[in-house]
Amino acid sequence: VGNTANDSAAESCEAPSCDCDKAENPPVSAPVYTWSYAGAVNEIRHEKKKKARHGALVYAVVVTVLFAICFGILSGLLIYGTVNGFSGQTIYEDRVVYVRDESLDPDGKLTVQEIYSKLLPSTVCVNVTTESGSGSGTGFALTADGYIATNYHVIDGAKTISVLFSDGTSKDAVLIGGHEASDIAVIKVEMGTLSLTPVEFADSSKLLVGDDVVAIGNPSGSDLFGSISTGVISGLNRELKFYNDNGLVEKTMKLIQINAGINPGNSGGPLCDMYGRVIGINTLKLKNSYDYEAVGFAIPSNEAQEVIGEIIETGSYSGSAVAEKGVSLGVSVLEVTKGFAVTNLVGQTLVDEQGNPIIAEVDGILILAVADENSSAYGILEEQDYITKINGEAAISTEQIHNILADMKVGDTLHLQIYRDGKYMDVDVVMK
Repeated sequence: VGNTANDSAAESCEAPSCDCDKAENPPVSAPVYTWSYAGAVNEIRHEKKKKARHGALVYAVVVTVLFAICFGILSGLLIYGTVNGFSGQTIYEDRVVYVRDESLDPDGKLTVQEIYSKLLPSTVCVNVTTESGSGSGTGFALTADGYIATNYHVIDGAKTISVLFSDGTSKDAVLIGGHEASDIAVIKVEMGTLSLTPVEFADSSKLLVGDDVVAIGNPSGSDLFGSISTGVISGLNRELKFYNDNGLVEKTMKLIQINAGINPGNSGGPLCDMYGRVIGINTLKLKNSYDYEAVGFAIPSNEAQEVIGEIIETGSYSGSAVAEKGVSLGVSVLEVTKGFAVTNLVGQTLVDEQGNPIIAEVDGILILAVADENSSAYGILEEQDYITKINGEAAISTEQIHNILADMKVGDTLHLQIYRDGKYMDVDVVMK
C-alpha cells in the first residue's frame, strides 16, 4: 500500500516520512505510510502455515493414539469377554465345536455327480399291483444275488411285485418278509447270471446335524427314475407318533429329519452321505393341513440293518429298534356325568335290557365293552365299570386317557380307580 502520490514522488523520499519540495503547505500531522512487498507478506504467511501444519500434525497424532487405545480395548473385550460392571467379573461363554474324526478313503468326499454314479446302479423302482390298483416306490440292492430293501408301505397288500433297474430291464420279485411298525421290507429278485451292485452302509450314530446328504429315488414312479435331491440333516432322533382313527398312538418312531426333497415314490430309497454310503432309508415327509416344505424323514441305517438282517434270516422281525408299538386299554368307553342319561357319540340315549335309559351313577368314563384276551384290560375291567381316576387324577375325558397312553410303552402299568356294583376299587393294568 502507499499514499496517493505516484511512484516517482515516492522514490524521491529518503525516509518513510519526509518533507517533499512539492509539498508547499504540509499538513500539521500527516499519516505515516509503510511500503510492503509480496516477499514479506509470503514470509509471514509461510510462518503461519508452518504453525498450522504443526498443530494439525500434533492433533492427528493424538487422535491416532486415542483411536489405537480404544480399538485395543474393544478387541480385548471381544476376545476375552465383557466386564460385568466394576466387579471385575468376566462374562465369557465357551463355544464347543464338534469335529468328527474318522478314517476316510484316500479320495475323500465325493461330488454329487460321483455319488449319483455310484448309487444309481444300486437303486431300483419297485412297482406293485394291489386289489385297488397299482403303486410304486424305491428300493436299493443289499446283495449281489438280488436282495433288495424298501419300505413296508410300498409292498403292503401287493398281489404282484416287479423291479425296474437303472438299465431299463425289469424282473419279477417275491416278498421275503417285512415289519409294518418299522416300515421295512425285503424283496428278492432271481438274478440268474447277472448281479446287482450292493450299497455300502455307514454308521448312522456318527451323524451330526448339518451334515450334507443326498437322496435318490423315483418321485411319482418310473417316469422320474433315479431322481436326485440334496440337502442337510435337519435333526436327529426325531420322535414321531402315529395315531389310529380312534386317536390312540399306534407306534412311535425315531427318525432322521432332512430337508432334501422327499416325495411320493421316494419311499424306500437310499439316503447317502458325501462318501456315497447309505445312512438311512427315506420313508416319509411331513404333510397335513399346513403348507410344510422340505421336512422329510429317514430310518437310520444302524437300526434298519438290524431289522433287515433278521428279516433275511427269519422272514420277520420281533424287536423294536426302529419303532415302539403303541399301547391301548382295549375298551370302548363314553364320558358320563352323574345323574344324567348316558348318550353315545351321535347323541342317542342308551337303554338297559328293560328299555329304560341308563343313568350315570358317578362322574367318569363308562366302559361299554372290553376287547378279547389280547387286550390290556381283558380280565381286569368289565362292561359297565366306571373309571373314576387315572394315575391318581380324576377321570374326565377320553382324550385324557389317550394322552396318558401316548407316553406309555408295552410293560408299563396304568393305575385306575373304578366304580363297580356300588363300590370303589383300585386296579392296575399292565400295557400290552
